[in-house]
Amino acid sequence: MPSCLEPGLSFVKLAVNDPETATAFYKAVLGLEVAVRIDGGTGENAFHEYVLARPEGGAAVSNLLLMHYYNRPPSQAADVTVGFVVPDVAEAFAAALAADASVVTPVTELPDQGLRLCFFRDPEGYTVELLEFLRTGA
Repeated sequence: MPSCLEPGLSFVKLAVNDPETATAFYKAVLGLEVAVRIDGGTGENAFHEYVLARPEGGAAVSNLLLMHYYNRPPSQAADVTVGFVVPDVAEAFAAALAADASVVTPVTELPDQGLRLCFFRDPEGYTVELLEFLRTGA
C-alpha cells in the first residue's frame, strides 16, 4: 500500500488542560489550524485530541497534537521543548507575547550559526523554541 508520508518525525503530542486556549495560542503565534478533532476513549482514558497543522500543509508535514484527558487530574508540562522554524522570529515572538507567552530567552541572533532564535513558555508551561535561518550573502 503506498503511503504519502515519508519516514521521519510526524507529530509531537502535548497533554494540555485547556485545549481551546492552547489551540487559540498556536493559531495566533504560528497560524496552526485544527485539521482534525478526535474524541475517544472511555473512563479515565476519555480524551479530546486536536491535530493542528498549517492550512496549506498536507499529510506529509509534521503536526502538533494537543491531547486533553478530561477524566484525569490536570497535566503537568514536562521538560519538553517544541521547536518551530518560522520566517520571522521577532514577529512570531511578538505574537507569542501578545497571546500570553512568558519569556524564557528573548530574540537572540547567532550569526556564526546563521540563526535567530527565542524561547518562551506557552499557556500550559511547555517551552517553545522558534528558529529563523538567516540568509547569508553568496
